[in-house]
Amino acid sequence: MKNAEKSILALIMALAMIFSLAACAALDSLSAPLTEKVEEMLACSIAGDEDGAYALLYPGVVERSAYHDLFLQICDYFPITEDYSLSVMNVTTSKGIGNGAASTMQGQYQVEFDGLVYYLFVVHVSNSGGSGFQTFRVVSKAEYDGLQVGGRA
Repeated sequence: MKNAEKSILALIMALAMIFSLAACAALDSLSAPLTEKVEEMLACSIAGDEDGAYALLYPGVVERSAYHDLFLQICDYFPITEDYSLSVMNVTTSKGIGNGAASTMQGQYQVEFDGLVYYLFVVHVSNSGGSGFQTFRVVSKAEYDGLQVGGRA
């Protein structure tokens, strides 16, 4: 390989690294507001704070009287501990146009703790009717892998 070809290849590789780093920084910047809200929900789960978790839901998404049993099921299925790690897999945002239009943040996260892996699929909405999670779905790695193999994801 000639020196000119090596220089061009080195330049292409450097540009690829710059674009990769910029993409990671953009994902971190885009995901920060949603990640903060996800971490609030996880803190409520760790603390067993049912009222705090309910307050983070979008108004009317579930009746308060029905949430108690749901919260207990979530804590049993997803026994998260303080030493968890949270990784952003995907985040998208959309801003509504017009009076009362909704702003929506959607994300997919991976949570690891105590040798366990779970995935979170979340949708957070803000509009004139309120703000909160419309969806906060927790799926274990085993179930997630089963969904991928079965083609039902």
